Amino acid sequence: MQEKFVIFKKLKNRTDLEIGILIKENDSKVLILQDNIPVEHIPFDFTVEYMAGRRVIKGEIVDNWINDRVPPPYRQDINDILKELELREYNQWELFKRYLGRSVRDTYFITQIS
Repeated sequence: MQEKFVIFKKLKNRTDLEIGILIKENDSKVLILQDNIPVEHIPFDFTVEYMAGRRVIKGEIVDNWINDRVPPPYRQDINDILKELELREYNQWELFKRYLGRSVRDTYFITQIS
């Protein structure tokens, strides 16, 4: 089943800037970045690709970005987190979705496309 999400960045003026689209199909994830976005608004993990003109990013680099946005499975209170989010077991993708892709280190977030 394919899932699609818009990635936004909350700017200092409280507006939301659309960064791109994240598509997950089976175990594959693809990020499609928008054109003409100032590079300082692109997630750091993707700036080299973006500056090289690549707008479609796949594979490990996308997985690493997602991984950095969720608590690790070895976190001391992970069972409490899973229970609070109504997850029976650790699932990185489900955690990412339930957290809306948010991280305490930046202002990016996702919204699912129906």
